[in-house]
Amino acid sequence: MTQPETPPSADDLLRRGIEAAQSGDRTTARHLLEQALQIDQRSEKAWFWLAAVVDSVDEKRICLGNVIMINPLNDRARRLLEQLERQAAPAAEGTPAPENGEPAPATPAPPGTLNMALIVGVLAVIALVIVIALLLNRSGESEPEPVIVPPAGQIAAQPTRTPGAGGGVPATPAATPTPGGPTRTPVPTWTPAPSATPLNRGPATPLAPPPTGLSGRIVMRSGLVLGDERLQPIVLAAPDGSQMRTVSEGGERGTAPALSPDGRYLAYIELTSTREQILKVLRLDRPGAAWFWGGTPRLIFQDMPSWSPDSTWIVFTATSFNDQLPDLYRVTGFGEGQIPALERLTQDNAIESWPSFSPDGSQVVYAADRSPSGGTTELRVLDIASRQVRDLTGNGDALIESSPDWSPNPNRPFIVFHAREAGAEHSDIYWVRADGSQPPEKIIASDASDIHPRFSPDGRFILFSSNRTGNWDVFVYEIASGETFQVTTATTVEIAHDWAP
Repeated sequence: MTQPETPPSADDLLRRGIEAAQSGDRTTARHLLEQALQIDQRSEKAWFWLAAVVDSVDEKRICLGNVIMINPLNDRARRLLEQLERQAAPAAEGTPAPENGEPAPATPAPPGTLNMALIVGVLAVIALVIVIALLLNRSGESEPEPVIVPPAGQIAAQPTRTPGAGGGVPATPAATPTPGGPTRTPVPTWTPAPSATPLNRGPATPLAPPPTGLSGRIVMRSGLVLGDERLQPIVLAAPDGSQMRTVSEGGERGTAPALSPDGRYLAYIELTSTREQILKVLRLDRPGAAWFWGGTPRLIFQDMPSWSPDSTWIVFTATSFNDQLPDLYRVTGFGEGQIPALERLTQDNAIESWPSFSPDGSQVVYAADRSPSGGTTELRVLDIASRQVRDLTGNGDALIESSPDWSPNPNRPFIVFHAREAGAEHSDIYWVRADGSQPPEKIIASDASDIHPRFSPDGRFILFSSNRTGNWDVFVYEIASGETFQVTTATTVEIAHDWAP
């Protein structure tokens, strides 16, 4: 008889939450840290790290205030809280982007409000905690890591490896899935190996621009960062960085933009005045025409949209009111006179993120964090018609995967993603065969963070973002030659999200 899984401890949830925060996956970090606090409301370190991944200044104040109430001798939390108070005035246009290290890539905007049960629970024991904290001698304890991570250093060109080479059909709607985990199949293991070529630090010198004549359009977040570092104007551009234009409505700020393959629609996540994350779809050929999911069930924390190859479906992550963890959904019906239809694709105990359709639209690859049930983060592939799920990677804690994208080239059946090795400070770009027959291979590496890889429409290039030159910019990697080109060189933050025809 199968023994039930042992629930993770507060220490294990805290450790995994810190790892997720360090890798830039703020949504996963927040879920894990809040779970740790449900077990141990007096965890000074959990509250400190939660302050690093929550969204608003008010939430950060609450978290740091709880740290100080738990341990009045925590000078770092007190200094950070004082800094937030000094910065509470509205940010003026022209304020530089906060130097908080890697922006939230692999990972999604955190929910807009804290778990009130946690706050109430802490307030209930606060008087006792203060007395205990004043009596404890904490001088010998190690302090938590800083809430604000320093920016990565500047680097020159990076070594690369050139791996060998290896029409959209709408999927048939299927019945509602049965809750539970996936059917597991053995996958190749992966062992990290040191790079054969030393990585060199150097001045922040821009790399060569991309070759002329690249087709398609890229979409990115671009511009000044004010408050929430994930929210920026949404910008379309040519693959060489020219012809930039802001397409988000009224210059509003959003995140996780995705272009439909037919070029008609832009999907992105908008943060409303009530701090709700909603999926918004714009008609690029008709200014002012927008679509929202407002049907039943009501979904909160909508995030990370990705289009099907035929531009009829969007797969995205969201949380229903009956669940604590985000699942995958897909929705259709964006045109006039169309009736929206929503399907739930997953319902399990994993935190799903960054879904991407296969070239024929029949499968979805995504990152699944199973830490709430004692597991690890892996890439998974879902067959939409059968609802069967298989693990694409199986490397455990050795590699923390995020933001996968499926190659459109049938002659090179790979899935590209960014990941962080255990103990590493930065993310690199990997790819793995779509059938999982071989372990992942690192193809783009530097001693900075390289994130959000996306294939070009012809599958010959990979778009990604990096802070390797001391600023977050957009780059293009040519698979055949292994050469990296720099798309943007502005002093503002640019994070690429998609490359469409």
